[in-house]
This record gives sequence, structure tokens and C-alpha cells, in this order.
Amino acid sequence: MIGEYKFIQNGKILYIQKNLITTKGIQHIYRLLASQVTKIGEVISVGVGTTSANVADSSLEFETAKARITVSSPDFVDGKVVFKATLPQDFLGVIREAGIWSLENNANSGNYESRTLVTFDQDEDWPSNAEWQSANARIGTDALRISPATSATENSTLTGIYVDLLGYSDADQFKVAFWVSSAYCANIKLKFMTDVSNYYTYTLATPSAGYHIVSFDKADFVATGNPTWAAITSIDVAATATAGGAVNVDFDGIRIEDTDSLNPNFYLVSRAVLSSPLVKDTSAPMDIEYTLDVNIT
Repeated sequence: MIGEYKFIQNGKILYIQKNLITTKGIQHIYRLLASQVTKIGEVISVGVGTTSANVADSSLEFETAKARITVSSPDFVDGKVVFKATLPQDFLGVIREAGIWSLENNANSGNYESRTLVTFDQDEDWPSNAEWQSANARIGTDALRISPATSATENSTLTGIYVDLLGYSDADQFKVAFWVSSAYCANIKLKFMTDVSNYYTYTLATPSAGYHIVSFDKADFVATGNPTWAAITSIDVAATATAGGAVNVDFDGIRIEDTDSLNPNFYLVSRAVLSSPLVKDTSAPMDIEYTLDVNIT
């Protein structure tokens, strides 16, 4: 079987990308033929990851939006099945990957399902003197720029939040998306804070120049004081420059993935990585059609 995604806005096809069906997706299709499940998928999601699709993929690299499939219909002439979903008009961002999911969500996750925590946009409660950049942003409209001078550290803190992450296990994964201007970044640090004296820190050393999506386990955070994941009230991001020179780091998004509350019926059926980025603007909704070729002879 071969599938492809079509991205359509204002009645015009903007992009067509063939997909890879995952190992779990192939098994899911066999279950469908055996009447063990009732549908190919319930939602189509999009993201900003660019790592090549692999049959072992279990999620998008960094998901930014999910749209429920509202139409599924057979095309008897061309031997296809077509699934349609729509991204809302107010969704804005770069699309670099897409996937279809067997179910809308992982029912085993409860309140601790996979979700985006921070998008580093100006509508979040960052300090009034925060510096914003759009050139390297893939998630939403903005990225938060941290610009430490040579051998210095700069930071910015998101306040006015209350986030409960206690129910995520140590094996669940955080993902951070960011861009680095040069090789002069000694490290970046993320702090999830209960208060100024009690917090969890993750440190990523010497990221190279370019756009990155980095994954790490919740267990990789180091505690200072006596923080609690049940009451995160602020998130701090920081960057340190090397002695070689100043650097710009544009933070774009932070996400958490529930990787261990496994529902045997919830999985990524297919994933496609676009050959070039597609920008979704806010002029109109965007339809996504997933077409699956079915060859029965």
C-alpha cells in the first residue's frame, strides 16, 4: 500500500507528499481487514521535524497541531481510500511533517497525555523586555531569542503559570526545539521551577549551529532544593556563550511525550516528511487529505 498527503488551502493544492507506513500501521491495516478495528485513523497531525521517516516511528518528531478526520470515503475509480481533516484558520506555523493516528488520543494517558508546554510566542507571559525573532521560528509566529555575550550567560523566565507534570513518569520524554546561530554556544539550560529556590534543571552542552529538536527523559533533570513536579509555576531558559564569541539562541517550543502509558490500539499509522517546508498562514483553514492506494487483484 502507498499513501500520500495533500495540503489544500482556498481550493488550491499547495503540496503533495508521499508517506511511509509504519510497522504498527501495517499491522493496524491487517487488523482492519480482520474486523478487529473499525477505521484506519481518527486524526491527522502536523509538526516541524525533518528527520527522515522510519517504519519504527511512534510519533512525529515535534507535533504542533492535530485535526480530527471528518470524512473518509472510497474512490472506486482510482482504487483509493481518502481521509480528510482540516487545520483551523487561526493555526499558524511551518509544516515539515505529517502523520495519521489510529485514535484521537491515548486513553491510558489520562490527564498526562502528550502535549506542547511552551511555544515561545508573545502571547505567553514572558518578560516585557524579551527579544522576539520570527526568521527561525517554525512553531507559531515567534521564537524567543537569548543573546549572551562572550563567556556570559543570559536567561528569560516565563511566569504566571501553574503546570502539574507529576503524573508523567521518569521514562516520559521532553522535547525542546531551538535554533543556534554559531558554534559559540557552550550550553543551554531549561529550568522547571516550583519557586526561585526549588527547581529542576536540564543542561544540553555545546549544541552546534542550526535548528535542533532534542529529546531527553524526565529523569535527566537535576533537582535543586525540594521542587515538586505537581506545581511548576515558572519555566526559565538560558544560554551561555563560549570564550570564542557571542551567540544567539532562538527557543521555539517545549513538548512532553507520554511514552510509557501504552494503549495497544493507539499508534502512528503513517508519517511523511515534506521535501521543503510549507507555511500555514491565517488567511483560511487548510484541508489535509490522506489518500491510501488499495490494490486488490
